[in-house]
Amino acid sequence: MRRSVITVSVLLLASAAVLGLPGCLGLSGRDASSGSFPPSRLETCRPRLFFRPESWPGGRSVAELRARAATEPFKDRVRLLRTTRANLALKWLISGDEAAAAEALAGLKSLRTKLGTSDEGTELVDAALAYDWLFAWKGFSAEDRRMVEDRMLSLAAGMRAYLEGEGAHVFHTRMYAWTAGVGLAGLALHDVRPEGAGLFGFARRYYEERLLPARAIQDGAMHNGLSYGPNYMMFPLLQFLEGAKSAANVDYFHTARAADSDWLRATAPFLTYAVRPDFRHVLYGDVATTDPAKHFRFMLDILAAEYRDGYAAELARRISERFKTSGYHAEWIYLFFAFHDPEVAPRSLEELPVFRVFSPHGVGHAFWRSDWSESATLVHFRCGDYFEDHGHFDQGSFTIFRKGGLALKGGGYWGFDTDHRHHYYKQAVSANTVIFSDPADPADEGRQRQMHYQSAGTVADYLAHKEPGAEPCVETGEILAVDDPAWASGTGAGFHSVVADVTAAWDQAKVRRFVRRLAFVGGRHLVVVDETETVRPEIRARWLLHAPVEPKPVAAAAVAAGAAATGAGQPSVWEVRTPESVLYVRPLLPAATKATLIGGEGHECEVNGVNYPYTTCDKFVRVHKGRKDLKPLPEEGLWRLELESPASAAKRLFVTVLTADDPAAAPSEASAELAGGRLVVKVGAERVEFPGIGGEIGASATDAHR
Repeated sequence: MRRSVITVSVLLLASAAVLGLPGCLGLSGRDASSGSFPPSRLETCRPRLFFRPESWPGGRSVAELRARAATEPFKDRVRLLRTTRANLALKWLISGDEAAAAEALAGLKSLRTKLGTSDEGTELVDAALAYDWLFAWKGFSAEDRRMVEDRMLSLAAGMRAYLEGEGAHVFHTRMYAWTAGVGLAGLALHDVRPEGAGLFGFARRYYEERLLPARAIQDGAMHNGLSYGPNYMMFPLLQFLEGAKSAANVDYFHTARAADSDWLRATAPFLTYAVRPDFRHVLYGDVATTDPAKHFRFMLDILAAEYRDGYAAELARRISERFKTSGYHAEWIYLFFAFHDPEVAPRSLEELPVFRVFSPHGVGHAFWRSDWSESATLVHFRCGDYFEDHGHFDQGSFTIFRKGGLALKGGGYWGFDTDHRHHYYKQAVSANTVIFSDPADPADEGRQRQMHYQSAGTVADYLAHKEPGAEPCVETGEILAVDDPAWASGTGAGFHSVVADVTAAWDQAKVRRFVRRLAFVGGRHLVVVDETETVRPEIRARWLLHAPVEPKPVAAAAVAAGAAATGAGQPSVWEVRTPESVLYVRPLLPAATKATLIGGEGHECEVNGVNYPYTTCDKFVRVHKGRKDLKPLPEEGLWRLELESPASAAKRLFVTVLTADDPAAAPSEASAELAGGRLVVKVGAERVEFPGIGGEIGASATDAHR
């Protein structure tokens, strides 16, 4: 039934489009909108993608484009408009450069029509923009135009067939890139080729019914890390939304129903909180780089302009200043001319709260900062669901940064199909969480539940797989509470807490309960309380911390008075010390903690006695060509500290205080007292209370999803 509705809508849109009305007119009428958004009014002027010949509300005319290209900060960047079809076509539109136009046309004529990856979608986006901007060039003959149109339509038809078939998954990057390509091709061709008339209507409905609801679940966050998310999902998506605004008069940024665009407003804040004090970004999922200089700026510019967001403008400014770059991939510089708005005044990031949570029941991200300076401490915690295969099975994990990484995500993304990724990098053993393994099973590597599910054609399909008995069940954890005194309360400025249920990430045949509470106090101390229960007492529960250097025991004389040892022969405090900062790790419970260090040369990525190095991965070797002795990178973790109770028990309680500070600072005094289900942790002058330890109010909220 749904497909027939699309067909009828497409035919209506095609009938309007083939009228071929001249000039900059809008073709009004209902299209394939899902009903939550206004109908399209398709423009017939040239250009119409991002720009129009005359001034219009919400965008720029060609004259305004040319005027801004003659002033800074744009003037010096006109020379950077090269290489890609869109860049070259825009250079001609700005300056009349005939050579650039000819090169753009050559690129259009060589557009490949074979489908394979998300890249074909961004290629079609690039071609649609170039076709529209180059349309009026005298060298763009009718014959050449027909050839280019044929190629674009062939590519769009193949993508549409795939999207309508069994290949859809609303969280896969290919859906966003291909739908954007189809939609922008439709906006470029709707009035010149009948075959193109229905493409935008199809893309509208696909985005509105499938992809935009998927983004809303994630509240501005990105499930697939900060490489795939910006480059292959947000890059085509935002261009589709801007194209719809300029060429179809549909504004997805400012919607009648706030819930339809709240996630867009939250995207720039998510990026802002995800940038570390050194202006690189946090790591989660498959991430090829921590450098936001080339793949954050286009998002920040678009969102700053649309929402007059001074914080987004300030982050864009700081990134460019830090990395001495425009902040754009060379291929994407046309977006700077289209959307950077110098009139959006930057606002100091110091005005922002130091704590924020995104998508607590979806992706599940929490960020704490001591402040917004470059010497700040940043804690990032993540606990959420499985969405697609670029995510990792390491829910309930945190990282800590202060003038460098102190508690790290171990390993690196040095290839998708590698032993390093399969056994280590995407698994919980590479993260700062608690892992569970059965010593009776030599093959048990302490993995969270593994799954592969990339066939959710709609959000409803996906949500059905969060229900009990679904195969697979994509529910792998959630943030239960934020700053809720029923779970945690504390003294001191800047106290904030989250509680996460990680139980669903684990096989119920091993783990009955894993609830993690985290509280950040005094701008330095992270208190982590882990309640775990295994099906059998002999199943091991190991508390993990990954570090860039070997954790060392702190000499007894350096530990503040009143500290108790963690067990016979075990240090009461460990330190991760770098030249710029130190992380003190103080296990408070269990009272007798067994500590194990794993790492050093040949053991950096060890699992059950087997090392899975990335230094032999083809990608690592290529990137570091010329180096004869390839060594693991400290920033990807060289050592792992494992803490566990030496006695077998089904129920275990871990209480750990981690303090990030300057190198000269001494560890603070700390203690933990548990009585009547209430845990009181004191660290320095701070006091944190955790009620309901043992299950009174902390019972697993995800049991219903098991």
